[in-house]
Amino acid sequence: MHDENFVALEEQSIDLKKWLNLFLRNWMFFILCIIIALAGAMIFIMYTSPIYELSTNILVNNENNPLDKAQLFSTAFYNDPYQLENEKGVLSAKSVTRRSVQQLNFNVAYYVKHRFNKVELFNNTPFTVEIDTSLLQPVGVFFTVKFLHDTLIMIQADGEGVTLYDFVKNQTRGSIPVFHFTDTVKFGEITGNSFCRFTLLPGFEYLAGQNLQKTYYFQFCSLQQLVSTFRQFKIENERSSSILQLTFRYSNPEKAAVFLNRLTSEYLRRGVERDNKIALATIRFIDDQLTEIVDSLQISGERLQDFRASKKVLDIGFQTEKAYSKLEGLEAEKARSLVKKRYFNYLISNLQSKSDANELIAPTTLEINDPVLNSLIMELAELYGERAELSFNSIKGNPYLNSLELKINDTRRKLLDAARNVLEATDISIEDIDTQIRNTEQTLDHLPRAQQQLLSIERKFKLNDELYTYLLTRRSEMEIFKASNIPVNEILDIAEPEDARLVSPNIKLNLVVALMLGLFFPGALLYLRESLNTKIRSREDIQKVTKHPVIGHVVDSKYTEFPAALKEPNSVLTESYRTLRTNLQFVIDESKSNAILVTSAIQGEGKSFTTLNLASVYAFYGKRTIMIDFDLRKSKISDNLGLLNNKGLSNFLSHNCQLDEIIIKDDRINFDLILSGPVPPNPSELVSSTLSADLLATLKQRYDIIIIDSPPLGIVSDAMLIYPNCNIILLVVRYNFTSSEVLEALMTDLNTREIKKINIILNDISVSRSRYGYGYGYGYGYLAKEKKRLRFWTKK
Repeated sequence: MHDENFVALEEQSIDLKKWLNLFLRNWMFFILCIIIALAGAMIFIMYTSPIYELSTNILVNNENNPLDKAQLFSTAFYNDPYQLENEKGVLSAKSVTRRSVQQLNFNVAYYVKHRFNKVELFNNTPFTVEIDTSLLQPVGVFFTVKFLHDTLIMIQADGEGVTLYDFVKNQTRGSIPVFHFTDTVKFGEITGNSFCRFTLLPGFEYLAGQNLQKTYYFQFCSLQQLVSTFRQFKIENERSSSILQLTFRYSNPEKAAVFLNRLTSEYLRRGVERDNKIALATIRFIDDQLTEIVDSLQISGERLQDFRASKKVLDIGFQTEKAYSKLEGLEAEKARSLVKKRYFNYLISNLQSKSDANELIAPTTLEINDPVLNSLIMELAELYGERAELSFNSIKGNPYLNSLELKINDTRRKLLDAARNVLEATDISIEDIDTQIRNTEQTLDHLPRAQQQLLSIERKFKLNDELYTYLLTRRSEMEIFKASNIPVNEILDIAEPEDARLVSPNIKLNLVVALMLGLFFPGALLYLRESLNTKIRSREDIQKVTKHPVIGHVVDSKYTEFPAALKEPNSVLTESYRTLRTNLQFVIDESKSNAILVTSAIQGEGKSFTTLNLASVYAFYGKRTIMIDFDLRKSKISDNLGLLNNKGLSNFLSHNCQLDEIIIKDDRINFDLILSGPVPPNPSELVSSTLSADLLATLKQRYDIIIIDSPPLGIVSDAMLIYPNCNIILLVVRYNFTSSEVLEALMTDLNTREIKKINIILNDISVSRSRYGYGYGYGYGYLAKEKKRLRFWTKK
């Protein structure tokens, strides 16, 4: 178990080394990609308009006041409406943003050309645009402004599919397919055409010489565009805190600060207006009641005065004082109950007429603390507010709006039923008070008739006086509240342009991302290339396909002369063939004559090149060496050596000549050679003939080493016909050329035929790109010369 883990770890380390070597060999590719990525990041930074982030804080209080909704819910079974989520909803409402933008002069946006983009300006332009609102104006079109000199200005604009906008009614009024405008004007002159009209006014503070050399732009902005743009703020709050933080990102920090401050002011003013609206509705209700009470009070007062003057009765006497005091308390209680009854009748009347819930008077303003009634009124007010917001923001026929209407109708029905029930309870209470009043009056029946009449008149007067005093008290309270009404919430930190933070483009982040992409993309491409590449590129790739040993590695060669080992005896290539010859000593018995069959899976893997150089290396060591070109179909040996191929092996196997006639001894090579000869019509029959076997047997008596160049195994079967007369097969596999699927299929076929004595040569390995580290093995005296030769030709 431990051995398996060790092997797994070792294989993993080999894989890591493999990828590391791959990346290191392609370091220039990485450097190029990093440079391109960083250049792209810098271009992005230069072309991206800067975006700043600005914030302001609002403290949401939960203090009670006579009209505070929290007080209405103090005894109800509902959540506090001043939850932070509700305040977030109010702040983010489209209507609040719309009212804020309408109070700001944002209808014209100004820009200046800066490097590769437009930068928005605010309150620091050398000119301002005054719109002629009596005419439609094109929105979204950039007007280019250039100063010809201090007072002469050239204005140009072009656009397609331009929308026309009415700034008086804040409505879109159609569009035109093409808009074109060109004019040269002075400050204060009215300019325009059929689709626009405006006047340029000077901004004297910024009319400096340097500013006049710049190119400026301006465009008209519709209210809808402004609301959509400036509504993109975020509202956040920390846990266990009632502080809301408004964060807004915009290209101009001064303009963003002005908007945020206006938005928070409008939010606070909205709360004050809401409470003032309730107070005004209460005052109007009390005034209506006072109008009736004043008439009754005046009549009862005059009657009391007349009765006392005519009957000369000024006092009721001490004996009835106690009963009369009780009667006064009952009359005062009845007066308050009558006011409540009037309120409930008012509430029922409004509900039946389907008036807006915002016009309803809060019950607590008249000291009516019914939790169910209060909660239903608040719920109805919230539903009306939600309907108003949806009606402003959503399209017609919104299914949620229909559902909201059903909720409103249901809540109105519940509130109407609750009001009727409370009204019935109030009527019962008034009847009970009337009963107590009658009982108390019976104790006063023993008084003289004049005094009884005086008591009756005084009671009516005091009842009206109690009602009048009560209503005046409540009206005074509402007036005092309205005069002293201030926002419940407060702004902790106003937005300051100096506090703006640049968030885009994030230079450090962009450069880091570019650096990461510059490393990732080449790494990913190399990984995909390596993973999808089915070519043989290492000893491990061969070992995955077959168990036959890899006996040698031949480095790539830039030499065009053949054999290269003979022409460049001190090269790295020649040294790799010497190493191959040394490795063969452990496979064959060099004390005897050996026939070595060199073949490959497909054409182009370098078997002929290997055959020539291996023969040359054996000849270096004094071995009697002969090379036979057994490729009777498509031989290239004669072309590579520059020899005539008019007589060779095919002539001998066809009994057209003797053996000595086809053996070539040339001063340009250090070994004997038998060429393939003319291409015969029956190459397979010639190769499989007994004469072919006799040839090899005869040559083994004359030579120590016989190197045979045969056709590829994966194309024809000629090599299999020669195999029984050979001591070993050298299968040439070319680096990054031979497909692993082809090699695997060939090895499967050879194993099926039980072909053994196969040794593999990995050919054409790049010294600089392979991960074998040949620079160390062949570098002593050889690789240095190769590099020196390369530098020479590079300089040349």
